[in-house]
Amino acid sequence: MNRFLSPSTIRSVAFVCVAFWGNVNVQAQVTAEAVQHSIDRGVAFLKKQQSAETGGWQEYTNQSCGLSALCTLALLNCGLDHNDPEVANALNYLRQAEPKRTYSIALQTMVFCQARQARDLAAIRNNVRLLEGLMIRRDDGPYNSGGWPYQTGQGNGDPSNSQFALLALSAAEERGVAVSKEVFEIAEKYWLDRQQRQGGWTYSSTAQGAPASGSMTCAGIASLVITRGRTGKSQARIEKGMIQCCGADVEQRDPIQAGLDWLGKNFLVSANPGVRVHGLYYLYALERVGRLTGHRLIGGHDWYREGAEYLLKRQDGFEGFWRGVGHDDSIPTVGTSFALLFLAKGKRQVVISRLQHGVASDWNWHPDALRQLTHHVERKWQQDLTWQTVQLAGASVEELLKSPVLFISGSGPLVTTPQQRDALKQYVEQGGFIFAQATAASGCQPSREFEQSLRQLVEELFDAPLEKLPVDHPIWNAEYRLKPTKMPDNFWLYGVQACCRTSIVYSPVSLACLWELSDPTGRRELPERWKPAIETAAQLGQNVIAYATGRRLRDKLDGQTVLVPQTDLEMSPRNTMIVPQLEIGAGGDEAPRALPNLMEWMRRQVATEIASPAEMAGFNAKTLQDYSIVFMHGRYRFTLTEAQRNVLRDFLTSGGTVFAGSICGNDEFSQSFRREMQLVLPGVPLAPLPADHEAFTSRFRGYNLSSVTLRKPVEGESGIVVSQKVGAPLIEVMRQDDRDCVFFSPFDLSCALENQGGIQCAGYDTVDAAKIGINLILYAMLQ
Repeated sequence: MNRFLSPSTIRSVAFVCVAFWGNVNVQAQVTAEAVQHSIDRGVAFLKKQQSAETGGWQEYTNQSCGLSALCTLALLNCGLDHNDPEVANALNYLRQAEPKRTYSIALQTMVFCQARQARDLAAIRNNVRLLEGLMIRRDDGPYNSGGWPYQTGQGNGDPSNSQFALLALSAAEERGVAVSKEVFEIAEKYWLDRQQRQGGWTYSSTAQGAPASGSMTCAGIASLVITRGRTGKSQARIEKGMIQCCGADVEQRDPIQAGLDWLGKNFLVSANPGVRVHGLYYLYALERVGRLTGHRLIGGHDWYREGAEYLLKRQDGFEGFWRGVGHDDSIPTVGTSFALLFLAKGKRQVVISRLQHGVASDWNWHPDALRQLTHHVERKWQQDLTWQTVQLAGASVEELLKSPVLFISGSGPLVTTPQQRDALKQYVEQGGFIFAQATAASGCQPSREFEQSLRQLVEELFDAPLEKLPVDHPIWNAEYRLKPTKMPDNFWLYGVQACCRTSIVYSPVSLACLWELSDPTGRRELPERWKPAIETAAQLGQNVIAYATGRRLRDKLDGQTVLVPQTDLEMSPRNTMIVPQLEIGAGGDEAPRALPNLMEWMRRQVATEIASPAEMAGFNAKTLQDYSIVFMHGRYRFTLTEAQRNVLRDFLTSGGTVFAGSICGNDEFSQSFRREMQLVLPGVPLAPLPADHEAFTSRFRGYNLSSVTLRKPVEGESGIVVSQKVGAPLIEVMRQDDRDCVFFSPFDLSCALENQGGIQCAGYDTVDAAKIGINLILYAMLQ
């Protein structure tokens, strides 16, 4: 094979598509970019309708600030904050209002909670007292006890008013404002009494016989999730001062699941099921159900993707508003607010997913645990997030990769098919993370079968055992600084050791039990003896998530690209660009997929074939003469022999190029590489490549690399803090005879190219690493 390709082949190799990070398996037309554009247009419309003088919007008669609060809530959930001029003006308007009706009080409360300004806490507390007083109780007369009317003394309880009241009280508690537990208990009975036998809810005061609707069924489901989360009705509980993780009475009929079943059977996004009006109001309620229950699919429907597709088609093409059918939906400011709330809140990034495996409910111990853990992460990261449930049966790798962390729990054996095992293997290899735990805890049956089957699965798939994580593993400090030797109840973690990142972590005791008991607001009363264990479990769960994700999450609609490098290319060597990895004995085999993955990225973006051999290349002059570019990387110190230096010197001086990187930004490898290159080419400095160098531009049909992000972990007082610097890549270069012949990244590219860049790695993410690699290879070929 000749080292250098023909000019025509080089030109074809250099043709790189502009759309680099596209999804190979496009599922639908709707994209994250299209949704954001739609949101931006809707936000612009609402701002145009706002009164610059008062800061409010045209209100309903007798509703005080209700409509203005709804519009402001939509703006806040679309990413605007209190510093935005229009939002600041709206907040000032709302602060002057004194609402007396349920809708207005609730919406004003939700706005103040979402704005997160300390100055509004007094108003939130006052509104909580107003809502508690407005609630209909048994001794108030023949009304629907546990519901809320439009205002004091005005008729029976109204389920629409009632759901907004609960949303406001829930938001207040999350802001740390106390709400009477009795209010949630009475409200829960209200919703249980109104549920129909088929599982749905109706707006009518007569629950049985009247037609159920999608909007009211969503209201019932969400309201029960809220009330049950506040009344302590979970599998985990504290009895007589002792934690009991299992053994709670299980309802013969789960009302929440019954509601979801009704919704699945009657699922629509184009209209409100059952009544066909108030469709935008219904979509806002549907988003709430999907998010609060952790369901990505309802009745087999991807509710967010389908709803987003529908709304993008229905948006006004000129002004950007939405108008639905029904008294409220037909008002553009109201309809637009509901549509924006669906689009913005529904696309919250997924931080963790529970894996549904097997046929029984063994996978769903402590169903409220992930919701609570997600709330902890939200408060720590100051970011709105969500969690989901994923079914293993029939799930593709792309489907699994929508979740950065898969949570697997159980007590019985983990039974999987060959196809499911292959999907889990590829999920991890493509950058996914498995967080497994046994349900072993107080009141639970032993989980030896689960642990044994999990260990067997891990060894079968990854040819490595689960081992106790060392005390210096970065997972202990990823978010909070924990000392594993001093943690209560021996909360030690086990994992599969890997070069770039531990991708499988296992807890032999139930952390989820304690997550379910925890309270992110800190208001739940817990026995003093159990507070340390519950707090540590919550912090450990957050550490695992921070370590697994690096605090970087994808958009809900982002495409998932699965890289499967081709290893058996049937093509003529004349038309193939081969880039081998040079064996230097520095740990390069610990990131074996980095170079093949980079070649696959280039194969997908370049109009010719490019590949890397399955075996590493040795220091042999005859072998290296067949290549124009060789790749080197490692994570340990190394020393070349004089003979190896001579071979590398001949390769470089005769026109070859070395592309090298330090795995996980390892300093020992970087120092060794710099020293050896000085010995290979004495007197030729290894100097930084200027930020305006043409290799960082799109001149060769590559990418503009002026704003890639370099992430560096720093040990903070409470845990690992990741600093970010945006700019051109930090690449070092050796130039000889007017040619750049050595390119070296002292910061990680390899772990990122394996899709497994860890929080402890100083380097770039997968997209930036691949772009850097493509640019440098193209430049080396064409200079």
